[in-house]
Amino acid sequence: MENGETGLQQTEISNEALIDIQESDSDFEGSKQMERSNDDAVTDIKVEDLDSVLEASEQMERRGEDAVIDVGDPYLKLETSLMNELESLHPLSEKCIIHRVQEKLRQLDQKAYTPRIVSIGPIHHGKPMLRAMEEYKIRYLQKFLQRINQVGLKDFIKVIKKKETKVRNCYAEIIRIDSAALVKLILMDAAFILEVLLTETEEKFPIYDHVFNSPRKIFDVANDLFLLENQLPFFILEDLFGLADIDISLDNQEKPSILKIIHQFIYRNWDYLGIEENLDESKYSGVKHLVEFLRISVVPLNPQLKEIQKILTTPSVKELQQAGVKFKLGSSKNLFDIRFHNGILEIPLITIRSPLENLLKNLLAFEQSHCKEDLLNDYIIIMNYLVNTPKDVDILVQCQIIHNPVGDCELVSRLIHRLNQRPFFCSRFLYSSLVEELNEYCRRPSHRWKATLKQDYFKTPWTTVSVIAATILLILTVLLMHFKKDDPNSDRVYGSAKNDFDVIGDLYKLENQLPFFILEDLFRLANIGISCAPKVKHSFS
Repeated sequence: MENGETGLQQTEISNEALIDIQESDSDFEGSKQMERSNDDAVTDIKVEDLDSVLEASEQMERRGEDAVIDVGDPYLKLETSLMNELESLHPLSEKCIIHRVQEKLRQLDQKAYTPRIVSIGPIHHGKPMLRAMEEYKIRYLQKFLQRINQVGLKDFIKVIKKKETKVRNCYAEIIRIDSAALVKLILMDAAFILEVLLTETEEKFPIYDHVFNSPRKIFDVANDLFLLENQLPFFILEDLFGLADIDISLDNQEKPSILKIIHQFIYRNWDYLGIEENLDESKYSGVKHLVEFLRISVVPLNPQLKEIQKILTTPSVKELQQAGVKFKLGSSKNLFDIRFHNGILEIPLITIRSPLENLLKNLLAFEQSHCKEDLLNDYIIIMNYLVNTPKDVDILVQCQIIHNPVGDCELVSRLIHRLNQRPFFCSRFLYSSLVEELNEYCRRPSHRWKATLKQDYFKTPWTTVSVIAATILLILTVLLMHFKKDDPNSDRVYGSAKNDFDVIGDLYKLENQLPFFILEDLFRLANIGISCAPKVKHSFS
């Protein structure tokens, strides 16, 4: 009986303690649990207010209970969350080269960096508008495996699985895909790329192949393969192609390397970018992905860069023409090989095609993020200086420098300006010497005078004859006035001194002039012998 009363009293004390704590700590939030063991009543309380914790502890101590309190540190939750994120980060690598385009570029033209028909890699994987090509990927994987006799599907899976960490490190952002799903994704995308390259190389397009037998679709696929956000690490393509050991011939030559096959694909689709037909494999050592492969194929190998102290500008094509510069189609196929010599500006052929803008924008985005030399950026800058208006485009079209199937010079002018929306000026500029030479040429007045005479007075045979006739008449008039003004009986052109002064005055008006070298050349050509004294021939001056 006494034991029962003692237990009842302990229970009442515990209940009173709980009621007192609840009443004294009105701001206290959290869960309160009371557990009783055989010997001790232990109360575990979570609180967020330090004052409430102290008050609750004092009350429980007064009741002779052992209090165990889990202090609700307001920073603990955030700290735990951040620690979890830090622990989940994959280690950064020097080969972290596949990433999203900078937001400042994407805001200017989002479509230029987004695949239209097929996703490659994890960045755009799973987007609804790209799911239709997933079935084609499976079919292309099957077609790729049918080419191989020595190894099977499991061997390719093993190769990718062994390099999974390396693959993840190639992407700037965390790939939130489990191991099996990532291996499958990489295998299917890599097989798809290789099969597209091999089919293009063989030029054998099965009737049931709805990719190659649809010109627009293969056109879009080819462009999607060279978007910066749509890439696989290049070593994956090399490893799978090497493991497959596919027997394929190219132009009756020995079995080509993966570099040769990709180069041939690029040349067939985008030779208008100035890509050389012959491959120098040494240039592609350490290439990271297809976008870098394309850039290496386009830019010059050993550019001559010159330090500059300030941002340089040059006149437009129309202004250069007015200053006497002539334009000529360059003999070099390389787009960057722009030369100026003896008043002639040579520019390689520029072909305007619909994918040109997106290709160049992706190359520029890669160059600005990863390359020490901004060669493509410099080319866009110099072309933006030269092509300022549709009239500039029209002049280059007439000189056969720009091949414009579109036919609209305004569209070409806007295209070049869009490419130059985010120019990057650095201390070394590929065309610094060219700009200095053009500016120096335009500063000479004689070049502008000759150009004005030719463009305004010698446009057609009729204007040429008129100028020559007027010049001869002017010379004869001056000579007659000079040598016959003292002869009262001579049939003078002008009958009075007033007329003489009026004519002479008109000859010396600024807006009524001919270039002096024309008078000299015509006088010298006429070889007129006029003497004021016996056996003395006057010079024109």
